[in-house]
Amino acid sequence: MDINMNYVDEKRRMEEALQLDPDNRSVLDEYFDILRNISMRSLGLFTARLPGIANPIYLRANTSDILNFGQIFLNDEYGFEFLVEPRRILDLGGYAGYAALYLNRRFPQAEIVSVEPSVDNYGMLRLNTVNVTRISAVNGAIWNVPGFVGRSGLEDEHWGHRISVIDDSNKQSRSIEGNCSPPI
Repeated sequence: MDINMNYVDEKRRMEEALQLDPDNRSVLDEYFDILRNISMRSLGLFTARLPGIANPIYLRANTSDILNFGQIFLNDEYGFEFLVEPRRILDLGGYAGYAALYLNRRFPQAEIVSVEPSVDNYGMLRLNTVNVTRISAVNGAIWNVPGFVGRSGLEDEHWGHRISVIDDSNKQSRSIEGNCSPPI
């Protein structure tokens, strides 16, 4: 039997176990081990399913997606305490939408705007959040002065890009003047 089929069957079994016991850390750890193995041994897209997220979550095999996904959902990097529950969240560098999905699950009343400059990552962000009405995806970047920005280098696969000011008067941009910090 194909080794990938074994992982797919095991993945399905772990997804069912997580639905029954979403707080079981050992099941979650085993599930992420399976996802890492699928990522390393596959090409293209594959999916993950987590409790509290209605739609499948898409990941690109053999990329840094699994690392980012693990930081957010396995390591709970956005699990820190908030003094008040946010009503609006601005997710800058939205990558493939994993943080937006996590925050959507954690703060079910919040409106989330996820901004991602990379066209490839924005495609994944849209794919992962298209059916989530409280998440808006924007293909763009935030900068401290009005103007145009562009990618100036690939740092780490899809995950790390450098953005810098460019001179491109042929492109349209949106600038927001003044204080952009609405009340929480």
